[in-house]
Amino acid sequence: MKSRGKLYILIFIIIILVLISYKIYAPFTIQDFKSVNVRNMNTIREKIKNNGYSFAVVGNIENSIAIFDNRILEKTKQNNIDFIISSGNNVRDGDESKYRVFYRTLEKLKTPFLTAVGKREITDGGSDNFYKYFGPFYYSFQIDDSYFIFLDTTENTNLNWQQQWLRNELKEAAAYQKKFVIMNKTPIKVDTEYLIDDSIKYIGDQQLRNFYQDIFAEYDIDAVFSSNLEIFHQQEIKGVDYYISGGAGGELIFDNDKSFYHYLLVNVNQ
Repeated sequence: MKSRGKLYILIFIIIILVLISYKIYAPFTIQDFKSVNVRNMNTIREKIKNNGYSFAVVGNIENSIAIFDNRILEKTKQNNIDFIISSGNNVRDGDESKYRVFYRTLEKLKTPFLTAVGKREITDGGSDNFYKYFGPFYYSFQIDDSYFIFLDTTENTNLNWQQQWLRNELKEAAAYQKKFVIMNKTPIKVDTEYLIDDSIKYIGDQQLRNFYQDIFAEYDIDAVFSSNLEIFHQQEIKGVDYYISGGAGGELIFDNDKSFYHYLLVNVNQ
């Protein structure tokens, strides 16, 4: 049985009720747009002290101006969060012009932003752009007594190599009170009868799903955050909470009550 001691994690669903419109524009210069994850990890470490913290979880932004820039970011300002975590699909596709558009979004932020790599980031040769502008495809960082692990589920990274890296990271994370995993595709099977290509929306290989579920339970992960599916979904498996949050700006699923614009607000107190 997992003992969380003094750990209190409150996760709220913030629903955004708006109509979507999509437009695209690109900046003329992006000299400062590089190594975003590395730079923001350092900013977060300097910002967070020993009094708890809060962060937002978003997914499937897909270059949305009307939803993410104009609505969700305004809401997060009201929540006074310390940083934002994305589980990927920040851009419509991997073309560099879409990355430049997203740079304009990041320019508006007064809050540090970290992201996992998503399926859309690497399409159209986008893997080089992601590495150039954000950094490695999988990584970890620590703040206070919390350990965050970001995984690559795009098949762009050698799976055996990443699994060994993950085992080593989880051993390091065992000494921390709070442990979170962020990955674009969820390691749980979700009923997606409304999709034609549902096999690409979550991790389709059952053996690989079992691997993640078993190892996350073994190392007492508190929460796993994913997106890729355009829904909100929460499920507990073997004591681990899994969240799918894919409503931060992209297209929704017609006539589905789990598909709506939203983000997650996570409060972690000592």
